[in-house]
Amino acid sequence: MSKKKKQSEAIKQLKGATWQSVVTGILFILLGVVLLINPEKVTRTIFHTIGTLLIVFGLIQLLMYFLSNVERRLKKNRFIIGSCIIIAGMFFIFGYSLIKNIVPYIMGGFIFVNGIIKLQTAMNVMKLKGNKGGMLVLIAILTILLGIAILIMANTITNLILRIVGAAMIFTGVTEMVNMFYMSRGLKNYLEDMEALVQDPKD
Repeated sequence: MSKKKKQSEAIKQLKGATWQSVVTGILFILLGVVLLINPEKVTRTIFHTIGTLLIVFGLIQLLMYFLSNVERRLKKNRFIIGSCIIIAGMFFIFGYSLIKNIVPYIMGGFIFVNGIIKLQTAMNVMKLKGNKGGMLVLIAILTILLGIAILIMANTITNLILRIVGAAMIFTGVTEMVNMFYMSRGLKNYLEDMEALVQDPKD
């Protein structure tokens, strides 16, 4: 693969990552604020909502099973699928306390993965001409460490952890915005350098 083609692919990935950073950043900040305000009520509402939606979807699957003919019943196991989904929905509603204890692990895992993605983006930026990407690497490492810290602390008081997770989500969302800013500026500088080379090939 030629150097020019590799650079073109890197630019394409960075453009896509910019919009991803905006959406991810906003979602992380909103979720973080909500968790800081009332983690118990928010998580209970989320789990009950998910459970209700699963039960409704499961009932729809069962209804479609009973309304379908024998041939379709043999092709699709809607009865089994619907029953399993309903059980999962009931577990979300009535097993809230159990599920709540694993939320910090899930959030910590998300933040950790987000840090890995940031680190990959930082390495892509560093490949572009004239961009060191040191700040992006630092942000990625901090995000990864934050995710690991949450995973380690997940066995302590859940509500406290949820508030810490909320603060961590806000931090992650803000760093997503910073990440987007550095990516956009680095991409702009790179494209300007490339345009200058095209206009003045002797340089």
